[in-house]
Amino acid sequence: MPASSCAHMTIGLQRFAEQPKYTEVNPGQDALLVCKVIDKRGVCSWQKDNKPVGIYPKKYEWASQYGIGQTAHVGGDCSLWVRAAQLEFDDGLWECQVTASDFTTQDALTSQPVRLVVRDAPTVRMLGAPQIDLEEGKDSLILRCVADANPPASIVWRRAGRSEIASLQESLQLRPVGRRDAGLYTCQAQNSVGTSDTMSVQLDVKYAPKILSAGPDRLTTAPLFSPAAFECVAEGNPTPTYKWVQRISTQGKPFLDRGRESRLVIDNVTYDYQGEYECRATNFINGQERTATSDPIALQVVGAPQVLRTTSGGVAGHSVSVKKGDSATLSLIVCADPRPRHVAWEWGSLRLEAGSGIGRYRVDDVTQDSREDCYLATLHIDDADLQDQRPYYLVVENERGTDRHAISLRVEGMFSVVEPLELSYLLGIAGGCLAAFLILICLCIYAVRARKCCFRNRNNYKTSEKDSISV
Repeated sequence: MPASSCAHMTIGLQRFAEQPKYTEVNPGQDALLVCKVIDKRGVCSWQKDNKPVGIYPKKYEWASQYGIGQTAHVGGDCSLWVRAAQLEFDDGLWECQVTASDFTTQDALTSQPVRLVVRDAPTVRMLGAPQIDLEEGKDSLILRCVADANPPASIVWRRAGRSEIASLQESLQLRPVGRRDAGLYTCQAQNSVGTSDTMSVQLDVKYAPKILSAGPDRLTTAPLFSPAAFECVAEGNPTPTYKWVQRISTQGKPFLDRGRESRLVIDNVTYDYQGEYECRATNFINGQERTATSDPIALQVVGAPQVLRTTSGGVAGHSVSVKKGDSATLSLIVCADPRPRHVAWEWGSLRLEAGSGIGRYRVDDVTQDSREDCYLATLHIDDADLQDQRPYYLVVENERGTDRHAISLRVEGMFSVVEPLELSYLLGIAGGCLAAFLILICLCIYAVRARKCCFRNRNNYKTSEKDSISV
């Protein structure tokens, strides 16, 4: 056997004594990547992220003092110093490589890739913060806390006012959002280098109004002319506004506004206020109106009769006009609880009870109006004449009291344009003017006669004067 072959078998193949390991280093500090080879006869080299790394003084240097710039290393030490580590250039996967002893041996070495971590304290960015109102039960929210760090950082979500952790994931998901999710949320990242600043977002969850209570009771009884009050309590975000409405039977306007506060106070209850009331709570979410309506609340009025001073259409009903010879119908609405026991029309010395008549005059029995505890009282006058022009009084009585109210009848005849009072007024003016004219004529006659008298006296004076001079 040749001597060279024996020597080769004695020396043996190259092999790693120690391979590089995962290493962390702070920015600006030096890191040593250890790589040691037994029976090393090849050339050491390094690569990072699959790219060769050269030897540069004060940046990448051999750890062996004998190996700098040489292909053979004493003790087989291929370790590398990375000076003043920088995240941009040095963070990555590093490999230690050794070329083969010769081309026939094929004992080249390549270490497992290991990471050199250039530490970087985490910084965080928050993504997904809401730009519009979040509505309960309709919207979902995904918040992301993105951390830039080396090594990777862990994320912690917390909610203000609570000790427990909201989430340990990068994403915080609320599907769908509810009012209980409202609050201040913070996220923070942490790694072996340090902890990031805290990022926060305030979540305000909107929700439509809901009536919690309206009353005090479903039915309230109030004496006539006494005070009454209703209270409405609602929740909502934004805080709702209130409106109280009364249901009425007028065509084209089924509701009448009664108040704009949560508390409705009626200082002086009349039968106009009897009926059903609703409380409406309203807010706006993303420009859209949300309204909740309470169950109806009934107000029952008890007391003496009250003749309404307005018609069912809300117009004052104080007079009725007809042409001479036509039939006239005078109607008034009276409300009473208990029901009226006496209803009559009075004018001059006459009085007609409901359901009776005399001559051209007839009074109907009272009929139920569309409103509760309200009744229609009607007087008919056939073949109306000028002498029928007068006020007619409706007198109503129940066990709690009485009320009396007038409605006037105007009959348009020969002087239909002029009212009787106006005609008397005009006749007075005409008489005054005639009297003034007669007085003026008398004054003129008097003035003329007085002037003639003055001239006669003057002539007499001159004649006597001449006579005295002649003498």
